[in-house]
Amino acid sequence: RVAIDWLNAEHRLITRVLASMGTLLSSLEPADEEARAVLGHYVEFFRRYVEGRHEKIEESVIFSELTEHAGIAEPVALLGEEHRQRAGRLAALADLAAGEGPLGPEEAERLTEAAAAYTSALRAHIAKEDHSLFPLAGSYLSEERMQRVASQLTEQTAADDYADLIAMAELLVSHGAALEAKDE
Repeated sequence: RVAIDWLNAEHRLITRVLASMGTLLSSLEPADEEARAVLGHYVEFFRRYVEGRHEKIEESVIFSELTEHAGIAEPVALLGEEHRQRAGRLAALADLAAGEGPLGPEEAERLTEAAAAYTSALRAHIAKEDHSLFPLAGSYLSEERMQRVASQLTEQTAADDYADLIAMAELLVSHGAALEAKDE
């Protein structure tokens, strides 16, 4: 259960950062000189934490353990494919963040569409894992295998950049909270 709880906690953190990005976008002034830079911080978090760590851990630890069970291999493979598909949506946000100067009206519209597509896909994916995949893992994996998964997850959290990524997430969440307070 420790491994599943850990992954669920990561999902909650990712969801908080998504909500913060939504707050940013709802209060975004395209003419703001800092808009691209702030968006770039969100993109960096999603690239480094979600794609660079979280999804790789899921695939190498949880997905690999579950593919041995009949009837589970195909849904697990589909979830892995969703990881790769979402990378293209994040690239659209990265392209907008990498531009120069304030966002133009057309770019602001593309940003809204790209962020909505990325957020929607990631939230739906998290729901599938939380409500389907993780309960299956709890049912199908032996206590010994779950301990091995928990051990691998512990090793991953000891990585040099883990604390930095958590700090980045908390900073982004607090940035969104500050924007909400400013709008009230």
